[in-house]
Amino acid sequence: MIPEALRISGLTWGVRVKAKLKNDGGAGLWGQCLPAKQEILLDRSVLKVPDRARRTLLHEAIHAMLESSKYYDDEDLVLRMEEKMDQFLMDNPDFRALYQQHP
Repeated sequence: MIPEALRISGLTWGVRVKAKLKNDGGAGLWGQCLPAKQEILLDRSVLKVPDRARRTLLHEAIHAMLESSKYYDDEDLVLRMEEKMDQFLMDNPDFRALYQQHP
């Protein structure tokens, strides 16, 4: 089950499923992070493969975490991601449940 919203860096980001998600150039996407809207979009097709849906949602959530940190140095990036991932998993029991379904 894909949650309707995620808590990322203390903010609520909406999660929407969209048919035929594409980038500005028209190429198909599995997911997209929209920081200005605090929204993550997933292509409907990823829902057919639970592992792909879970990984795509995590991928886009990491984009959101990076956007919120505004910092991209190697070691600091790792440390920040560790902190943000921990907070993300603690704040989102429905997301954690996706991993419990697929050990």
